[in-house]
Amino acid sequence: GWETRVKIVTKVPAVRTAMTDMRLMMLRVVTGLIQVQKQKK
Repeated sequence: GWETRVKIVTKVPAVRTAMTDMRLMMLRVVTGLIQVQKQKK
């Protein structure tokens, strides 16, 4: 049920791009936090 729904959703291009956008945002936030921590030291 839920797994098949996820498979169908991931096939939609718009959803796929949204997922990649979220990952990129997360990466930017993480790298930003790391840089801030380095600057504090």
